[in-house]
Amino acid sequence: QGGWANILGYGAVIAVCTLFAFRATFLSSGGNLELARTFALLTLAATQLVHVIGTRAGSRSIFKIKHLSNIFLLASIAIGVLLQVIILYIPPLAALFKTVPLSLGSWGFVILLSLVPLVVHELTVLARFLWNKRSARRGLSVGR
Repeated sequence: QGGWANILGYGAVIAVCTLFAFRATFLSSGGNLELARTFALLTLAATQLVHVIGTRAGSRSIFKIKHLSNIFLLASIAIGVLLQVIILYIPPLAALFKTVPLSLGSWGFVILLSLVPLVVHELTVLARFLWNKRSARRGLSVGR
């Protein structure tokens, strides 16, 4: 639902999260470019992995779908996370991707940023629900 507006909207949310991760890390680390690039790469990948959960839910809340019913999606997400860990902690791959290992707290920051698309999804579902509830009293409806 939403077509191009949905794609562009979530693309913008993911881009802002990625750029925020880069800038915040770059400034807080005293200009450490490798660390900032690592944060940006991980945030970009993690937001995509988390966003797929909202995409699967469609116009429903993520709390209304059966997450365990699509084992291939869960496996894909797990593999994506594993690949992120590998490019940080396997030295030849870390050198290839120009990444540096992160502390546990840094992973928390990446995870927090990666949840932003899901929060946006849930707010969109709530707004649509409230609009439809309000519009139903007036005889109008938007989406599902």
